[in-house]
Amino acid sequence: SYPLPAVVAGWIAVCPVCGRTAAYRRRRQGLACRHCCEQHNGGRWDARFLLRFERPQEVCSG
Repeated sequence: SYPLPAVVAGWIAVCPVCGRTAAYRRRRQGLACRHCCEQHNGGRWDARFLLRFERPQEVCSG
């Protein structure tokens, strides 16, 4: 098996339409949800599906 990445993603991108999430190390401007663009706009980029970036929730083991 492959080793897990040592660096945890600093940001979580969330689609405002479908709610899908993806991890990113850095925030990126102008990214849109691929799934929604394909489903609702023929695979073309659309501002309706711009991803919203949030900090990941801290996980506490207790």
